[in-house]
Amino acid sequence: DYQYSLSRIKVLEHIYIFAEKLQAAVVDLNQGYYLLFCTKKIIEIETDNYQRIELIDSIYSNTISTISMGIGYGITAKEAKNNALYGSSVANMQGGNRAYLVYENKKLAGPIIGVKNTKDLKDDCI
Repeated sequence: DYQYSLSRIKVLEHIYIFAEKLQAAVVDLNQGYYLLFCTKKIIEIETDNYQRIELIDSIYSNTISTISMGIGYGITAKEAKNNALYGSSVANMQGGNRAYLVYENKKLAGPIIGVKNTKDLKDDCI
């Protein structure tokens, strides 16, 4: 329990640092699930147009946790949230430490990875 709590706090610290860079609002849904709300322009800039996500590297390098991230767009906030959750689920099924962008009609773009684990992901691909 103690190690789990420490790990969760460390992950949360990295999420809030990333959220600060995005000027994002953070919502803690439940254990291990977080929503970040920001503008499209800021996330595009911070991810170099969805090429890499620094948060993936910081979680991978500094914690014992894996991150599965979804970035969702939609006509409504509900649709964007559902798309983000779907992207997170796909990232999780792929082993984590990656993200997927999901937009109209569940179209996927990705995986979006961290800079440091780019080699690790490419080694897994054939």
